[in-house]
Amino acid sequence: PLATGADDCPPPRCSDRQVPVPPDVQITSNLVRVLLPVGYRAPRNRDRRYPVIYLWNGVRNDHDSWTLKTELLQDSRAWPAIFVMPAGGKLEQAGMFSDWADGTWDWETYHTGVLVPWIDEHYRTIPGARASAGASMGGIGALNYAARHPGMFKAAFSISGLQIGRAHV
Repeated sequence: PLATGADDCPPPRCSDRQVPVPPDVQITSNLVRVLLPVGYRAPRNRDRRYPVIYLWNGVRNDHDSWTLKTELLQDSRAWPAIFVMPAGGKLEQAGMFSDWADGTWDWETYHTGVLVPWIDEHYRTIPGARASAGASMGGIGALNYAARHPGMFKAAFSISGLQIGRAHV
């Protein structure tokens, strides 16, 4: 874990991690903020497993924005879930939560093929109990990942999700 020392991510409940990136995967940052449920490390809970909620960032934000700009740290104290907040690119390096046709970015490959299995391997997760949520650019990512990877996420939620093109109903 990386030591943040910031009030927005107090250890041991919150930490920033660097998730290894395969050499053929192109992303701008492998930083991931992990927020554990209250009591996760308590001896009485050592065998308990938890659902995971993935929170995807907007185009002007980063992996730490959910704890810096929302009440997540305080509000989540009542929720028995692991919150995972990875980087997804920002501003001119926004990845749009996809693998780019020209090979510039491999965000989808990284998030769904590397990050999700890594979290399941390193934390006490409930297999298959995952939700995907995001704001703006992350909102479209939350819905796209759930649609393109059936069964990976049990629920998907978009907050002001970016709309690309026209929706035909």
